[in-house]
Amino acid sequence: MPRMLVIEDEELLRNLYSELLEMKGFHVDTSVDGKSALEILNDIRKPDIILLDINMPEMDGIEFLKIIKSNDKLKRIPVILITGVIQVEKISAGLDLGAVGYIEKANSPVEVMSKIEMILGAVLN
Repeated sequence: MPRMLVIEDEELLRNLYSELLEMKGFHVDTSVDGKSALEILNDIRKPDIILLDINMPEMDGIEFLKIIKSNDKLKRIPVILITGVIQVEKISAGLDLGAVGYIEKANSPVEVMSKIEMILGAVLN
């Protein structure tokens, strides 16, 4: 069963993504920000993919991405960025750091899942 880490500070979205992904057969771990996500990565089995919110308290998604992409044990984990507001500079920075794609939170949950599945199909196969 593929393992996904969902890093999202909005509880409603974190729970929604987690439930939808579990229905698709993923084992899902969740975190509220980049700082606690780093602690999770040290404590659990490495995820197969990370769904990462760009704007979060404590440590934002771009800072988190810089840290994991500079870590030999974590840098190969595919990361999908999620954002509530299209921020071209942050999305570009994330893609330049190695994120495999991005999703807008404003899309319906069905659209979000469809885009996740499309990206996963390209990355995990």
